[in-house]
Amino acid sequence: MTFKVCVVPDEIKHPMPAAFREKQASRYLGIGIHRFRDKVRTGIIKPHLEGRQRLYIRKELDDYLESLPVDSNVANWSAKD
Repeated sequence: MTFKVCVVPDEIKHPMPAAFREKQASRYLGIGIHRFRDKVRTGIIKPHLEGRQRLYIRKELDDYLESLPVDSNVANWSAKD
């Protein structure tokens, strides 16, 4: 008896949601809920309404993360190892 092995990428086994609720979005960004709410209040991060619920799109959160400046001290530190 032979078995065929199929390797499934982790993204397929455990797909990331396309949108997050507030608490999930703050965790995804790695910031506290109060700092997250400040960014929403100032318009840096924009919520999308689904009925009465606010949702935050993962791609928009990723775009926000990519727009952050890179800390050169951390970049140099990790390059030394």
